[in-house]
Amino acid sequence: MKSVGRLAPSPTGALHLGHAFAFLHAWWTTRSQGGRVVLRMEDLDPERCTLEFERGILLDLEWLGLDWDGPVLRQSEQFPRYREVLADLASRDLTYACRCSRRDIRLVLAPHPGDELRYPGTCSELDLNTSSNEESYGQRLRVQAGSVLLQDRVQAPLEAEIAQECGDFLLWTKADLPSYQFAVTLDDHYQGVTEVVRGRDLLPSTARQNLLRQHLNYPNPSTVHLGMILDRQGQRLAKRTGASSIAGFREAGGQAGELVDWAAQIAGLESRGPAPVDYLPDYTLPPKEDWWPSQASAGPFPPNSTQDQ
Repeated sequence: MKSVGRLAPSPTGALHLGHAFAFLHAWWTTRSQGGRVVLRMEDLDPERCTLEFERGILLDLEWLGLDWDGPVLRQSEQFPRYREVLADLASRDLTYACRCSRRDIRLVLAPHPGDELRYPGTCSELDLNTSSNEESYGQRLRVQAGSVLLQDRVQAPLEAEIAQECGDFLLWTKADLPSYQFAVTLDDHYQGVTEVVRGRDLLPSTARQNLLRQHLNYPNPSTVHLGMILDRQGQRLAKRTGASSIAGFREAGGQAGELVDWAAQIAGLESRGPAPVDYLPDYTLPPKEDWWPSQASAGPFPPNSTQDQ
């Protein structure tokens, strides 16, 4: 079976160098096997996602030389399919309505700053009247105690205790939107994705998506969790902190080949100087002992990058 990888940006801002690193490795991983690459716009948030950001993302990907197969899938256009699957889960009593806000959960738990909120099950045994228009409700997946196995191509298997980490997690929000975990799981299956390359910060998401796949009888894709790219202050590159954007790098005179070579070098692959994106026809992920899945890197960043100043 031909492998299928995916590029899945969210049009909530400009792509930064961390995105370039992850997308290049995702593209290489699949193309090196002769596989297909699909593109998905994860545009669930109507308040933050814009067509302007989407156009910028498409320009950045094309400038890097990253192509894809077939039309772009937009999550904002998939709601009927999402609702159909949600109804199936509900018919099997795998979900329940929840009226709790994040503030409600914090008041119950009093978590330490930075801790993930673990849902305490407040609404799990309530028979809420969701037909009423007086209140909005989300839908949560019932999570049983036990571990979920995570298989990663470049590190030892990991186990996640989802019931302890986050409890029953949202599939549908009170704002009448599908959750990230729900939409991504359904779309990976719908698009036939067999290869997922993502940052290590998404390990918890992988576990939750694998649990959801069990309930839906979906196969797990092969997964690689890359080390995180940090700035000079040791913070993860992020849109909200003004991380050096691909567009800014390009406008400062940077060349796509420089980013290609940087992404290869920082992962421990051989440098061949500034080169086109397909300069790694024999690309393979470095062996486990040479990879850094549990670490992060703070550069060096390519010239013309504001991160290198």
